[in-house]
Amino acid sequence: MPPWNAHIRDLQKQLLGQVNDPFDGEYREAIQIDNGRIAHEPGMVVTAQNTSDVQKTIAFCVERNLRLTTKAGGHSAAGYCLNTGGVVLDLRRLNSIAFDSKTGMLKAGLGCRWRQIYDFLENNRSGRIPVGGGCPGVGLAGFLFGGGFSFLSRSYGLGSDHMKSLSIVTADSALRALKQDSSSNTDVDLFWACSGGGGGNFGVGVEVAIQTQTPPHETMLMGEISFPLYQLPEVLGFYNTWSQKLPPQMAVYGRIAMSPDARNGGERVWSLIFTPVYNGDFSDGVAILKPLIAIDPVRVDLHRMTIHEWEHYIGTRTTIAGRSAYIRSLVLPPLGLNEKAAHVIMKYFAVCPSSDTFMVWTQVGGAIQKRKASATAFPHRDAAFVPELKAIWDSSKPHEMRRNVEWAYDFYEEFAEASNATGAYVNYIDPLLTNWKEKYYRANYARLMKIKSTCDPNNVFSFQQSIGSGYEPSSTRNDNDLSTERKPINLFPLRETFHVSVDDEVSSKSEKEALK
Repeated sequence: MPPWNAHIRDLQKQLLGQVNDPFDGEYREAIQIDNGRIAHEPGMVVTAQNTSDVQKTIAFCVERNLRLTTKAGGHSAAGYCLNTGGVVLDLRRLNSIAFDSKTGMLKAGLGCRWRQIYDFLENNRSGRIPVGGGCPGVGLAGFLFGGGFSFLSRSYGLGSDHMKSLSIVTADSALRALKQDSSSNTDVDLFWACSGGGGGNFGVGVEVAIQTQTPPHETMLMGEISFPLYQLPEVLGFYNTWSQKLPPQMAVYGRIAMSPDARNGGERVWSLIFTPVYNGDFSDGVAILKPLIAIDPVRVDLHRMTIHEWEHYIGTRTTIAGRSAYIRSLVLPPLGLNEKAAHVIMKYFAVCPSSDTFMVWTQVGGAIQKRKASATAFPHRDAAFVPELKAIWDSSKPHEMRRNVEWAYDFYEEFAEASNATGAYVNYIDPLLTNWKEKYYRANYARLMKIKSTCDPNNVFSFQQSIGSGYEPSSTRNDNDLSTERKPINLFPLRETFHVSVDDEVSSKSEKEALK
């Protein structure tokens, strides 16, 4: 195999975009992602300028048998958008946005982040809103390919439910224009797979068309209602049943995090914080929230805001922002936040090893449930809540990793049993999740496998928990599942000559040493 400088020189000649090696300043910037625990060193980073650059990069990597992963927003929970010793395709320059005010159709390059979409539509003053990410820094590609929960999903459905067309470059470097009603059955299958089957599995998305919505009012009720954590058993018991009766226009998220307590001079304490968003008249929203407010919260902070203003106001509160993190998720049925679940939450937050850690849950249901579990690759249409846990610690203290990871792992194993969990959410991908194929995809995994074998028979697009991977973590939290070890595995046993090296979920060298 030629040395990396020869690869870089040969590929740069073909591209309009930029190819950077580890000695370039832009390389370091390109390999930074939200989770600071992830430390990968790819051989080169390709910053594509256009779709042709994407096609040529894929063809180049296939021809030379180079490992390839794609980075869009950089919020990959386990860092699967990066790799060690291969090629990272950076899409950030594929960020064009076009909007048809008559139809409400928005076309965007899949290097865009939601912040750019919110700013564009706000400046456009069309009154239209997307069903987009609650964290403005998240990229469109990963969000949509995994399903995509929005503050407005109970009103309108998943983000992926509003994809009308998708341009994607597949492993043969062909550009394919996909629609749900395409004349080609293969294209219909691929569009289905990209609507909840997870990013990085089937190709590189380069452009999407999404249908925006016109809300009944320009501004909505947004806010926070806070309780001290010791009230959680009482308050969560009420919320568990009350939330099931809410109209689809109202979503009430939950968060457990350190928050300033005005009664104690602003000292930060563990708090239960509800985040209501009502897609309707402000006064109607207040009336709906009165039973929750009657439980005597320590703070009620309600606003009239546009959804774009709200995303900027609250969206950064759930970012890792370069700190180290281990992320877990669950999918819960109706009434899943029961008395047993409340007990488990209290038990574990009483001994939480880091004050930066938080838990947040999405209230789902409503319009999400209007489609069948098999209508798209996203299978969890019957869910009521999707809790996410971010165990966060200081990246400069790698010795803190083990106790934070073990705390988070044990917490959600016990929480899953108490809450009768039915799965996990692929956009909060977890390298230690056992039986992950069933938990992420349920019965849809078999169809995803068939589509994968058709559109990517040589498994060009692969990572540790990609469709077709044979990886299964140890149920005892084996250190190797969070290490920098590289293990060759046969992802498609029927193709005897094909093998691929897969990077296990990674940590920095100092973190790996801390595990020993």
